[in-house]
Amino acid sequence: MEKYKNSPYGPDEVPKAAPTLCRLGEIHLKKGNFEKANIRFLQAIEQNSNCATAYHGMGIILQHEKKFSRAIACYQKAKELEPFALKHLVKIGLAYREIGRLKEAVNFLQKAISINKGVGSVYFLLGQVYYDLSRFTDAVSCFQKTIELNPVHMGAYVGLADCYMVFRQPTRVMEVYYKALKLDPESAIVLNNLGAAFMETGEVETAIRYFKQSIHFDPHLAEAYINIGSLYRDNGEMKKSIRFLERAIQLNPEAAEAHYNLSLSYLYIYDFPKGWEEYEWRFRTPLLDLQNHLLADESYWDGGPLNGRTILIRDEQGVGDTLQFIRFLPLVKRLGGIVLFETEKPLSGLLTHFNGIDRFIDRRKEELSEIHFDCYIPLMSLPRILQAGIEYKHNTVPYLYADPQGVRKWAKRISAEPGIRIGINWQGNPDYVSDKSRSIPFHHFHSLCRMKGISVFSLQKYYGLEQLENLPPHVRIINMGPDLDEECRAFVDTAAVIESLDLIITSDSAISHLAGSLGKKVWLLLPFVPDWRWGISGENTHWYPNMRLFRQISPGDWSELFSRVANALTEFVSSR
Repeated sequence: MEKYKNSPYGPDEVPKAAPTLCRLGEIHLKKGNFEKANIRFLQAIEQNSNCATAYHGMGIILQHEKKFSRAIACYQKAKELEPFALKHLVKIGLAYREIGRLKEAVNFLQKAISINKGVGSVYFLLGQVYYDLSRFTDAVSCFQKTIELNPVHMGAYVGLADCYMVFRQPTRVMEVYYKALKLDPESAIVLNNLGAAFMETGEVETAIRYFKQSIHFDPHLAEAYINIGSLYRDNGEMKKSIRFLERAIQLNPEAAEAHYNLSLSYLYIYDFPKGWEEYEWRFRTPLLDLQNHLLADESYWDGGPLNGRTILIRDEQGVGDTLQFIRFLPLVKRLGGIVLFETEKPLSGLLTHFNGIDRFIDRRKEELSEIHFDCYIPLMSLPRILQAGIEYKHNTVPYLYADPQGVRKWAKRISAEPGIRIGINWQGNPDYVSDKSRSIPFHHFHSLCRMKGISVFSLQKYYGLEQLENLPPHVRIINMGPDLDEECRAFVDTAAVIESLDLIITSDSAISHLAGSLGKKVWLLLPFVPDWRWGISGENTHWYPNMRLFRQISPGDWSELFSRVANALTEFVSSR
């Protein structure tokens, strides 16, 4: 083989010494000329097969080309030749991190530290890997050590603050960022992250101020626009929210978080065409962790006639979402296909006879590979694909039905109680990210439970029942007991109980959707800025014509809301 066959340089121009060739290769690397750099490193190895620098340089090029196995092999060869050189160990660790082999990354970065404990940047890299592994306490130690060795390492301050944010310690987050700002008062990233800390504590005006300062110093930082847009949305200011989120997308068209947050802002104001389109980005944001719900693109249903084909509709998100969006399945069924509905929730009892499901698939028991289908779609993509907009408010309820035998069973027990019979629910799943604002401390219901002419029944299951202990005198509420929805019959008994009640008063939980879909009279109690599906104003909702919305008039003020509910309930009782 002719020597230097692929070289753009003539044979006479090729330096003979490997160190010189390596220096030329490193110069090309710095300039981003990877092809020329690769040639020089290959030439160096031909001159000296034990040239560690050349193998290291080739590893960098291969890693840049995403050829990680070959890159790691080059770094390993360099390490064999220079076993005590930190840079080879560090590069191997970084390559393993990039392909998600985090334990191997930790191993090599720890080896690098064992050789030299005085290099802050290696502790920083190890801290990042520990963060990826959710080993946040170890990450804190590494970031603190980095700062100890290099007090001006801004990345370490950001990493340390991120850990404290995970620990929900916003005060410590602020302390770290204040120190960072002393080093660089114009750091847009630090200002943005400091705003996020104040966002976490609910200090809206302060958060907005820091976000705007961040934008002032870096008008192209899309993350700052996302944060301020999300904050305006959470504060009920949708026009401002949309403006900032659209700007974020202009700066970074692939910013999934910006698209997803923009979808919510559009949905709040019932701009369904734009909202549903942007809502498809939910699969690309880690906020919801829904990536596994997508399958092969070629099998994604385009909304056309099914003509006997089998369609798999995949459940996603919470129980309330399922009960709300399952209304669209009959529309799919009308297009002439066989409808499979896949979920991991124990809803088979409630949905056994639902009009629109040919076969119910329990994701916990059946492997997807064993299910035959021609096309699929995630459940909450149906409004977009069916083009179901605001006109869908004319849908009919009920579309779910309680088991008649269960209704007879529970009606006997409920009818024994006097007066107007009211079911209440105050606590949703505490793991839900916004549960703190939507769930209602039970003591706010005390005044309703004391009212004459009514009997109050608890519709709580598991969460929130501890609040029924040691109740004050005259606060009377009937607990339906542990046999409600026993044996994994989720909502089967609850649906039967609801059918036997006159009115449901509930926080924003799955119970609101269950009662709404059963066509029962529901009063839904909402925080100042509720979930997107309830909009930002009005007493009515497009989703359930049988539902009345009670909204907080100021953030966190349940007392004023319950005074209105009490007055409305007095009128309701007197009218019966």
